Amino acid sequence: MVEGAAAQIESDKEGHKKRAKALRTGGFYMSAGYLVIMGVWAVSEFRELLAMTPNEFGDLLAGVFSPLAFLWLVLGFLQQGQELQASVSALELQGEELRNSVEQQRALVEVSRAQMEADLTRIRTEADAAEHRAQPKFAGSIGYNYGGDTASFDLEFRNV
Repeated sequence: MVEGAAAQIESDKEGHKKRAKALRTGGFYMSAGYLVIMGVWAVSEFRELLAMTPNEFGDLLAGVFSPLAFLWLVLGFLQQGQELQASVSALELQGEELRNSVEQQRALVEVSRAQMEADLTRIRTEADAAEHRAQPKFAGSIGYNYGGDTASFDLEFRNV
C-alpha cells in the first residue's frame, strides 16, 4: 500500500511539473509575441513616440506593460492553484497511509495482547505446578508387632 501511494505521489509530482512547465512556456511565448507586436507598432509609430513628453511616454509604457504584468499574475495564480491541488492530493494520500498504519498498529496490538495473555496463562500454570510440587506429600505406614510378652507399635511418616 505504501509503494502504491509513493508511486501516486511521484506521478502527481510529474504531472504538476509538466503543467507548470506548460504554463511557463505558454507565458513566455505569449509575452514574446506581445512584445514583438508592440515592437512592430513602436517602429511604425517611431516619430510620434519621439514627440511624446516624458509623462506621456511613461503612460504609454504603463499601458504597454500592464497586460504583461496581468498575464503573469494570472499564470502565477493558476500555477499556485495547481501547487495547492498537488499538496492536497499528497496530504490525502498521507492521511490514507496514516489510517492504514493505525489499522496495522491496532492489529499488532491485538497480536501482542493475545501473546501476553498466552504468556500470562503459561506463567500462571507453571507457578501453580511449581506450588503443587513444593507442597509436602506424606506417606505413612503403621506397623504392629506382638511377640511374646512385648508388643511394638511402629508409626512412620515420610515426605515423598
